[in-house]
Amino acid sequence: MEPPISTTLNEVDILIQWIGKNKPFDVPQPPLTAIERKWAIHLSELQNDDLIAPLSPGTWSLAYADVYQFTVEQLNILDLPVPEPLTASVYSTKTESGRGRMFGLDLRNDEYGVLNRNRRRGPFIEIAPGNFILPEPGIFQLEQAISAGPDTEHYESENAAQQAYQAKVKSLAEQVGAKVEPWLEREQYEFPSSIGVTLVGDLENGLQVQPHPTGTEDSRLQELLTRSRGENGVIWRGEGRNRRRLILEPNQREVLRELDRRGGKIQPEDIPEFLDTPEAFLPPGIDLSDFSERVKGLKIRVYDSRPYLHVRQDKLEWFPKLEINLDPRLDTGQVPGVETPQSPLISDDDYLNKARKAMEAGRSSFIHSGSIIHFDPNAITPIAKLDEIVGHDGIRGLSGTKKYILDIFENIESLEYSLDIDEEISHDVDEQREILEFPIPVALQATLRPFQETGFKWLCTLDRRKRGGLLADDMGLGKTLQVISFLAARKEDDQVSPSLVVLPKTLIQNWFEEIQRFCPSLRVAQFRSGTVSDSAIFQNFDLVLITYDALRTNQVDLARIDWNVVVCDEAQAIKNPTTGRSTAVKGLKSQMRIAMTGTPVENGLSELWSIMDWVQPGLLRSRLDFRTEFERPIVDADDESSRNRNVRALQERILNHYLRRMKSEVLAGLPPKNIHRLETALSSRQVKQYHDAVSRARNGGRGAMLGCLQELLLLCACPWTENEAYGVQGTPDDLKQCPKLGALLDKLDEIRDLREKALIFVNRYDVQGMLQSVILNRYGLRTDLINGKVTGGRQDIVNRFNDQHGFQILLLSQEVGGTGLNITSANHVFHYMRPWNPAKENQATDRVHRIGQEKPVHVYLPIATWPDGSSESVEEVLDRLIEQKMALATDVIVPTAKMPLDQEVMRVVFSNEPN
Repeated sequence: MEPPISTTLNEVDILIQWIGKNKPFDVPQPPLTAIERKWAIHLSELQNDDLIAPLSPGTWSLAYADVYQFTVEQLNILDLPVPEPLTASVYSTKTESGRGRMFGLDLRNDEYGVLNRNRRRGPFIEIAPGNFILPEPGIFQLEQAISAGPDTEHYESENAAQQAYQAKVKSLAEQVGAKVEPWLEREQYEFPSSIGVTLVGDLENGLQVQPHPTGTEDSRLQELLTRSRGENGVIWRGEGRNRRRLILEPNQREVLRELDRRGGKIQPEDIPEFLDTPEAFLPPGIDLSDFSERVKGLKIRVYDSRPYLHVRQDKLEWFPKLEINLDPRLDTGQVPGVETPQSPLISDDDYLNKARKAMEAGRSSFIHSGSIIHFDPNAITPIAKLDEIVGHDGIRGLSGTKKYILDIFENIESLEYSLDIDEEISHDVDEQREILEFPIPVALQATLRPFQETGFKWLCTLDRRKRGGLLADDMGLGKTLQVISFLAARKEDDQVSPSLVVLPKTLIQNWFEEIQRFCPSLRVAQFRSGTVSDSAIFQNFDLVLITYDALRTNQVDLARIDWNVVVCDEAQAIKNPTTGRSTAVKGLKSQMRIAMTGTPVENGLSELWSIMDWVQPGLLRSRLDFRTEFERPIVDADDESSRNRNVRALQERILNHYLRRMKSEVLAGLPPKNIHRLETALSSRQVKQYHDAVSRARNGGRGAMLGCLQELLLLCACPWTENEAYGVQGTPDDLKQCPKLGALLDKLDEIRDLREKALIFVNRYDVQGMLQSVILNRYGLRTDLINGKVTGGRQDIVNRFNDQHGFQILLLSQEVGGTGLNITSANHVFHYMRPWNPAKENQATDRVHRIGQEKPVHVYLPIATWPDGSSESVEEVLDRLIEQKMALATDVIVPTAKMPLDQEVMRVVFSNEPN
């Protein structure tokens, strides 16, 4: 059947028009055929991904420059030809001046012959009226390079531009197998993939930075590259047929010029910082991928220092002892099979004095006995202050115990870094736990509920006592508002600028809107990416929003900023202490640290430790200590009383830094949440597919069994192939093959009659597409979708959904749509396919069951059961185990399972195959 669209290749772009009899964009929407539904969904996805631009209802445009971004499947959807190879030959003619050559390209197709004079539309070649072919991308790039000619704008001489032109044409021709003339084939060109650096020198005299071409075969070209200083884009060695040319791109030449302008010399006092953050000294564009290998050749020993201040109290006197451990960071002097040399000795006085002087100069390292010693200023300051008060004694020996550690103190195997000194020496526990009184900020344009006011005052109290805190309120209790209130109070005291909020990309727009609504006087900006040339720019804003990934990319620059407050929203993003995200967050300097998450424990207690280790380093001691003291006794407890005793001990430990309230405790007026299980028996088609899948998995081993679980869950929700799914209309025959779908539609019919809204959560893209098709056919609704493919505009989709009246449906995935979104205009939630983690399911439901909800919330769990009840289907097993874990999922302290849920389901499903 012909697709219901037409595609026209115009002079400037491609025009796409809907020509189907029934138009999905009409209001009200008419019934669509299966093929019309399929293409309506395809076009909606392409538009959501910004691949096509809407011009008017039923008309879209596509830029020729974007054609090669499309997959073969997407080109087929638009009825466009897919890329195909052509036979190509490059020829040349002399220029009028006779000093250069211009190239041309002969293209041939076995079926259509020579194509040189055929009409062109962007990259497309017309082979018959209205019939086009699309050359492979390399052919189009070669054509573009040939037609562009020599780049005289970026090369100082006509000859250099000509040589670069010839080299580029030859390189692109070789990539697509195009023939070239003999003289061009003999020419030898080198294209460095990037410009790296070679280091020469030592700690005493400084380092000389020399450019190094990477990706070239001739290492002797480095000397020529160094001498050229980027003045000419073409460098050659040898004569005649042995001549080899090194061709530099304009941006590479600019890198060389900038390196030359900076002198390429690193003074001895700058070497520690240079080795740590070379990008601060080198021009943008330098390739640092092999920098660590270059550093090893210098044989400079680099250490991370970890000072310990051990305090022993005897009657009324304090006896402190300062001990300093040095761990080799880059063990450049070690030779395989040879014992590592003893680390240098340093006295307490020497260490503290050199660290103080380095801090005064804005540095976090110093040179001692021919080695570089790094330190953390945040660890030095409290030790130095206490040292001034009570004194110190002794010289401690230093020995390397690890080959390598990260740039921050990890607190993994031992407690390396702690900010808990003030609290440890405090004896008045009751006073420490008291929440102080603070006035509500005048600029706050919101009325706080009593529990929110308590949260605001709790944050202010933590700030007064110089502590960090984890705000772990249940979803929907207004954690963002409480933090904004605290920041507004800080602004009134002129202590907020600059502060940083680290958050997932999906929450940025929500934060902007919340600030504008509740405290518009806060000056807020979003940091995207780029080098921070002047940190003073942040003083122009009270609050800077940045994503976790942008922080990881720009951590070197942002770690130098003295932030007032750092907030981590959805702080489960730093639940793994060794990831780049955690390292970037823990490397930030701040006066106050706030973590926000309703689910700090999703899979294991180590996640809580990682978050608290940032909030208040040292509170839970090292990761190893925490596992011994709390995690193993809680998770492996044989009896409930023992487990509860250890849970209470952990709660007691974090009490001063942790606040969690549940909706059931503080929102007496919140409408009830009702859970409905919609059980339907598997169809005969599904039973057969189920048996076949289990049989295949049994023969394939453990890995096949894990994969089979996903297959079983999919066939319960959608027993059709992906191509078949687009034709599903929700007919009686469709519902006979998938009764679970029928249960969903029956409830949606009731919701339609009530003129209310529903969310449907499902993580599978193919099932989302099937549901879009069915909903479009049954209700005439073009359903928006929030999943991992929707890269932007998620908040716009939610706002549009919230603003619409009457019956509406929104499709979401639990992973993407389950956090940070407020969708209280809906009061019906379907978990059509359930996640393995109960906490994820609770998070998704709480998009609806939260402050602002005025109607009773109904949560539906469609479950495909085994027909005769003789056994349990995979969905029945999953539901039973989730139910057992769900109570634990509401407890921030207790992980949801000893064993991952998919492993438990697999064990049950394959231990007793149904009949």
